[in-house]
Amino acid sequence: MTVQNATSKNIYNGDGATATHPYTFQILDETDLTVYVDGFAKTINQDFTVTNVGESSGGNVVFTTAPGTGTGNVVILRKLPITQLVDLINYGRFDAEVIETAFDRLAMIASST
Repeated sequence: MTVQNATSKNIYNGDGATATHPYTFQILDETDLTVYVDGFAKTINQDFTVTNVGESSGGNVVFTTAPGTGTGNVVILRKLPITQLVDLINYGRFDAEVIETAFDRLAMIASST
């Protein structure tokens, strides 16, 4: 996998009727998204769910209740914690997917700042 899209934010106008809003970038975990409506952070699996985790083309944020009417009031951000999760062992095997995912994660963190 490679990270080919430096986009890390989508902004939409709420209309009170549309509950599904796309995010157009890859995430590695559903918690990699931070979602705001009218400036307030929303809670995953309470206020919204996420589809297509891991897909390079992105997916959807599906709200339990459609956001109210507003200009640019729905903001979807890719925001990963700045952590390094790979622990390599001396003289151990190097799994290419593990290494590549670590680099992808780093690229996502860099494009989110």
